[in-house]
Amino acid sequence: MTERLRQAELRTRPGAAVKVMSLCKNPDTQPAEVAAVIGTDALFTARVLRLANSAYYGLSRRVATLDFAVSVIGFQELNSLAALSAAGLDDPEAAPRGFWEATALTAVGSQLVAGMIGASTSDAYVVGLLHMIGTAMMHQNGLSVQLCVPEIDEIESAEVAVHGVSHAECGAQMLAAWNFPAPVCQAIGRHHAPMTPSAGALERSLHIGRSLAASCLIDGFGRRAGVVEPAAAGQAGERTETRRDIDEISYAWLSEGLITSEATDDLRTRVTAGAELLIGVLRPSAN
Repeated sequence: MTERLRQAELRTRPGAAVKVMSLCKNPDTQPAEVAAVIGTDALFTARVLRLANSAYYGLSRRVATLDFAVSVIGFQELNSLAALSAAGLDDPEAAPRGFWEATALTAVGSQLVAGMIGASTSDAYVVGLLHMIGTAMMHQNGLSVQLCVPEIDEIESAEVAVHGVSHAECGAQMLAAWNFPAPVCQAIGRHHAPMTPSAGALERSLHIGRSLAASCLIDGFGRRAGVVEPAAAGQAGERTETRRDIDEISYAWLSEGLITSEATDDLRTRVTAGAELLIGVLRPSAN
């Protein structure tokens, strides 16, 4: 990570978020302890309560207290939400256009795929949610970044040539400094690396999840989610049936035949539905 980014990262970490990440890694931590720390940060509190009460969890009764919300969401997802807050992503201007759409789609897609190919669904959700956190950090520090989608994977080499660091490396190093598990950091740091069926199931889940996210963005998810013309769709170009066919072959190959061509349309539908529930919770309000 460049010194400019390292110093910025150290300056912008909110205290409550860092304390939550520390607590979530301690097996002896009680939900009430985490809730007490979250309660010191109004924006973090609002995001946690929105998520616990969202249709994404589908609870039949309202979650009115932070203690209950912590129990509903769980420490692993709270750790991810804390990382978003620590990276300054409570600010609507802290991420490039299309970031939240791509993030929500990839988190849901990676989680669904993980359940099909034997990876940890909770870990897959985390890597999908956080894989572009380096993009946000670079954006906040005035570095020119593009939205990260599979069709423009040359973005990584361009970032290294211009800035000396890629968003993938930046994000992985930042999360490692916050003591996220090594497999999560590795999957995020390698999300532009060529993928084969011999790669770990978590990395393959993220790779397929990213491809599903790009497909959904280009098929119009961004417009339905409130983005007039998603950056990813503009960069990747118009999706064709040929591109769909290539994706389906790739999914089958990387899943060792577990994801068939017949399953991909259903997957896209489920990814879109899940992301539509999630994005309103994740994306900070402009108010």
